[in-house]
Amino acid sequence: AGETQEFGPGIALQASENAGPEADSAPQAAAETENTAAEPAAQPESTAQPETAAQTDTAAQAGETSPAEESSPAGDASQTGDAAQAGDAAQEGETSPTEESQAPVDPKLKEFMTCPGHVDLSVRAVVYGLEGNKNLFTLDPIGGSKKNFNDKWQGWTETAMEEAKALAASDWYENYGLSVSLFSKTSPLSASEIEAFLDLLPEDLSEPRRKLAETALGSIGRIPYYFGGKASSADFDKNHFGTLVSPDYKGRVFRGLDCSGWLAWTWWNTFGTPLGESSTGGMIHLGHEIRRKDLQTGDIIIRAGGEETIGHVLMFFRWDEDGNAVCIHETGGVTNNVVMANQTDTGMSCRNIID
Repeated sequence: AGETQEFGPGIALQASENAGPEADSAPQAAAETENTAAEPAAQPESTAQPETAAQTDTAAQAGETSPAEESSPAGDASQTGDAAQAGDAAQEGETSPTEESQAPVDPKLKEFMTCPGHVDLSVRAVVYGLEGNKNLFTLDPIGGSKKNFNDKWQGWTETAMEEAKALAASDWYENYGLSVSLFSKTSPLSASEIEAFLDLLPEDLSEPRRKLAETALGSIGRIPYYFGGKASSADFDKNHFGTLVSPDYKGRVFRGLDCSGWLAWTWWNTFGTPLGESSTGGMIHLGHEIRRKDLQTGDIIIRAGGEETIGHVLMFFRWDEDGNAVCIHETGGVTNNVVMANQTDTGMSCRNIID
C-alpha cells in the first residue's frame, strides 16, 4: 500500500511500493488491453486529472482491480462501477490520502525557519578584579564567611590575598598550559560616545587626522590582541576578527592583530591604502621624528623591540587636562583588545607619519 512518510512540518512524501503479486500484474494487464477498443486505463491521463490518477494508483497498490483489468472481458462490472465512482469522488474535490497526511506548518515555527541574517550582539558585563574597595576578595561569599573558617583557613587575610595575587600574575600558559585572559574586558564605543571623544579634539585639526582618530575610536573593544596578527583586508568583516585560531605564544586563541598590525590596519581602513610597514621595526623609520610636546592626533609613539623587550606602538589621541598623553593602542595585557589609556613612558620615540 502507499506509505506516507513525514520529513518535517507540513512536508509529506508518498512512497509508492508494490503491494504483492496483484500489483505486480497490473502493468502486464494494462499492456494486454492496450489495443482494445475501450481504453479506460488511459482515461485519467486524457482528462488531465492528477488526483484521479493518483487515487487509482493507490487503489491498485492496495490490491484492488486495476482499470486495465476492468476493461477486459473477464472484468467484473461491479468493480468497474466502483472505480468510476471513486474517480468521480476525486474530481468533486474530496481530499486525497496524501493531502490528509500533510500537517499545516505552525506559524511560530515558520518564524524560526526564516534566517534573520547578520545580527550584531553586544553583551555588557561587570568584571571585578583583585584591587579596589569592591574586589573579588570582599565579594567572596564563601571564603569570606566565618562559618567556613577552620584551622587551615581564616578568610582573606593579607597573606592569603598576596598569595592569590601572585598566582594570578604568574604565566599560566607557560606553567600550566592555560590562558587566563582570552576575552576582552573593553566594551566597544557607541556612535554617540565616538562623537563625544571627537569633540574633545582641537577645532583646527586637519581632516585626515580626525578621520584616523575616528577609525581608531571605532575599533576599541572590537579587535582582539593576537601576537603577530596582521590584517588581510581593510574592513572588519573580511578579517574575521574574533574567530578561533591556533594559540599564540601566550595562549590567545582569537583572530586579531598585534599593536603594529592594528596601527597598519587603522591607516588602511581610513585612507584605503596600506601603510607600507606592519612591524614596529619598520614603523620606527616612518615619517619624521618629533618632540613629545609637539604630538598631534594621529602621530605615533613607538618603542623598537630588542632581545629582551618586545616593541610597542601607540597612536596619540590628545592631551588631557593634566597634561597626560592619551593614546589608543592594541594591547596584549589583561584587556587583550584595543583600548584608550594614558601613556607615561617618556623614553619612547615620537613620530609624525601624516604630514
